[in-house]
Amino acid sequence: MTTEDILNDQARKYEEARRIFIENDKALAEIEKIMAETRKIDKENRWYLLVVGATLFAAGAAFFKIFV
Repeated sequence: MTTEDILNDQARKYEEARRIFIENDKALAEIEKIMAETRKIDKENRWYLLVVGATLFAAGAAFFKIFV
C-alpha cells in the first residue's frame, strides 16, 4: 500500500465520520423538536383537565340550585 493509498483511505474514513456526525446532529435536533412538542401538549392537557373539572362543577352547582 502506498502513502497515497493510505491518505485516500484516511480521507474516505474522515468523510464517512463527518457524514455520520451530521446525520447524528440532525437526529438530535429532530428529537429535541419532538420533545418540545410533547411538553407543549402536556401543558395543554393540564389546562384541559382544569376546564373540564370546572365545567362539571358548575353544571353540578346549577343542577343543585335549580332542582334542590
